Amino acid sequence: MVQNQSATNSEHAVATQPVSQNATALKKKQEDVSTQVLDRVSEMEQAGALVLPKGYHAGNALKSAWLYLQTIEDRSHNKAIDTCTKASIANVLLEMYPYYCDALESLHRYEKLDSVTHQWWQVIERRFAQGDERDMKVLMANYFIACAQAKIGKGKLDEAERMLNQVEKNLPGKNSYEYLFLLFYRAKLRMLQGNYHEALDLNAERNV
Repeated sequence: MVQNQSATNSEHAVATQPVSQNATALKKKQEDVSTQVLDRVSEMEQAGALVLPKGYHAGNALKSAWLYLQTIEDRSHNKAIDTCTKASIANVLLEMYPYYCDALESLHRYEKLDSVTHQWWQVIERRFAQGDERDMKVLMANYFIACAQAKIGKGKLDEAERMLNQVEKNLPGKNSYEYLFLLFYRAKLRMLQGNYHEALDLNAERNV
């Protein structure tokens, strides 16, 4: 009887365990979201609503994006992978350009990054022209984040400031990972501008 109760408690603990701490549940969620995203990417490519850069593989980018998403936390230190629905995660991962731009930034290829943002804007314009305004704030916030990355990398700090102001206008919310990126790049910009005190405050807010 005691053993049965113990087994039941153990099963309940596993069932209520956060996805980020349950390897089986995490793998299942990744597979479900990946299938949903890649199916949607294929549909958009066929319809001409999404044009991925040459040599850019959505499947590889999706794997990298998934690994990165597991590191994102909200302001209460809850894992995004636990608190976000599969649909919301899919909507974020659906746009492959942010992860391509992040990769270019990490390689310090700022001219290429700037060029990609122009390609990305054409995709956005085409999408809006077709009347598709789903997740507009998330899409625009990520676009302007990429623009800010390019401008900061090229030393165009005034333009970077304007891009970050646009990110703020398009934030889907302060519990979003876009908000964490806004704080990070604002802090980086303030450091380059010599405003170290505000940079420290921004970093402190990001880690609250």
